[in-house]
Amino acid sequence: ELEGGGPNPLALEGVVGAFNSELKESDYKAGGLPDVLAFLTERAQFMHSIDSHTSSKSQAVEMQFAATLVGCLTSSKADTRAGAESLLKTCLEHGVIRSSSVEKGVSKLVSAKQRTVRHIVDLIQVADESDASSMKTDSSSIKTPQ
Repeated sequence: ELEGGGPNPLALEGVVGAFNSELKESDYKAGGLPDVLAFLTERAQFMHSIDSHTSSKSQAVEMQFAATLVGCLTSSKADTRAGAESLLKTCLEHGVIRSSSVEKGVSKLVSAKQRTVRHIVDLIQVADESDASSMKTDSSSIKTPQ
């Protein structure tokens, strides 16, 4: 944590990089994965937003992170799928990953897994879009006193 409070975004970037490089398809059934996903979900709001992903390396890490989360949605373990869904939703809400990166992650899966994951991803993206539009509506309906 930083001296002023809250997790350090640079340290979280390192955690995401390690998460991407260490997690393989065979690990989607690993016992501690739901705990790691919950840890990342709690800290997602402190991760760098996609606006700060200017270098090609950080963009590649963001795309790999999205693809890894999509892969976790194919796990045979319900708690892993639920954790991945929660983290994916939180990352989209806070602008940590792009919807297009999630779509690329889905397209990398074999077609049978794409069909399994497509419904979940669509629900998450629709919820994210409706949250964003309601925030715009809420902020535009605020009246300033005259």
